[in-house]
Amino acid sequence: MTASIRILTPGEAALYVALRKEMLLESPRSFGASPETDVASDLVGLRSRLENQGVNRTFGAFDRATDELLGVVGGGKQGPHKKRAHAFSVWGMYVTPKARGRGLARKLMQALIDYSRTVNGVCLVCLSVGETAPVAQGLYESLGFVEWGREPLSLQIDGEFFTEIFMQLQLGPDR
Repeated sequence: MTASIRILTPGEAALYVALRKEMLLESPRSFGASPETDVASDLVGLRSRLENQGVNRTFGAFDRATDELLGVVGGGKQGPHKKRAHAFSVWGMYVTPKARGRGLARKLMQALIDYSRTVNGVCLVCLSVGETAPVAQGLYESLGFVEWGREPLSLQIDGEFFTEIFMQLQLGPDR
């Protein structure tokens, strides 16, 4: 199975919504959203966000033979705050279980990092990863992300608490 990485278009919103529902059910410890309240699972709203992304982008990994969406990652600036204009946030990193182990997560993250380097003023890429996801943490570390802190009791699922690890990649002033 070979895959291509590209920016999602509004016409691909339904594919994203289906994968988003899968990710929230399959990996609940990896995401703060819940299936029943997830705003990114709203097809109309998502289509609108994909049409009006500004500097934000959502990348998809697509099977070249079937055009099936196998993985996604989003990133961009969070809010209008000038004091945080240098920081790019990563969200929604996920690869469907049947496509794992093929380097798609690395390719998605690299596409997002490469894109962030083109956004004027961005010199920092930030993300968080659940303590229960050591493979994901290892991927981020291999891409140059460094842990800077932890939030114990960050998520609560069915009475059980989980710690979130915060990481950042400094792109440097020369980006």
